Amino acid sequence: MLIGFEDITKPLSKEEIDVHVPQICATLRLAIGKDMAISNKRLCEMHGLKDARVRAMINHIRHNALIGGLIASRHGYYISTDAAEVRNYLRSLNQRCSAISATRNSFLMYLNSLESKGASV
Repeated sequence: MLIGFEDITKPLSKEEIDVHVPQICATLRLAIGKDMAISNKRLCEMHGLKDARVRAMINHIRHNALIGGLIASRHGYYISTDAAEVRNYLRSLNQRCSAISATRNSFLMYLNSLESKGASV
């Protein structure tokens, strides 16, 4: 769970893992190529789920390699079988990691400055 986002990042329930994840996987396995992308909104409508829970299930699917090459774009989720496209997606993920790391580093410097002034933590 993420601090401050506990309500939407709580672990998946047994029902979500046993029932909904396989259903979402079945739907996503039909989305081969960006022309077949399925939006988060559409997945929610199709499966009667809230968007934060669908995102949590997508993370579960990815982290457990239930569907390889599952890409997210502004059009939705789809499976890529194109090595160049997967390489580009990895570059995008690396850029996002770098941006988060830069923000984290900025906050570490700020926290250090607060602590050096004796501010409460």
